Amino acid sequence: MSKPWTPNEEFFRRLGRLPLVIAMTRAAAARSMAAAIASAPVDTGEYKSTIRLERVDTNRIVMFRVVADSEHALVVESRTGNLARSVRAGGAR
Repeated sequence: MSKPWTPNEEFFRRLGRLPLVIAMTRAAAARSMAAAIASAPVDTGEYKSTIRLERVDTNRIVMFRVVADSEHALVVESRTGNLARSVRAGGAR
C-alpha cells in the first residue's frame, strides 16, 4: 500500500514569498480594486474613497485583500456585493 501524499510545507512557504509571486498576487488584487472602485455606488463618495488594498502576511504566504472601511461599507456590501463581484475581475493572467 502506498504512503499518502503530503505537501512539502517548506516549498509552498518559499513559493508564497517569492517576489514574483507577491507581485502577481498584488497585480490581481489591484485589478479587483480597480473594478470595485469603478462599480462602487456613489451617494456621498465616502465608500468609494475608502476602497484600498490591504497586505496580509502569514507564516506561509503573502496575500492582498480589497477592503472598504467607511462606516457604512458593510451596509453597501450587503446590498450590492460590490467587493465580492470585483474579485472575479482580478482573475489570474
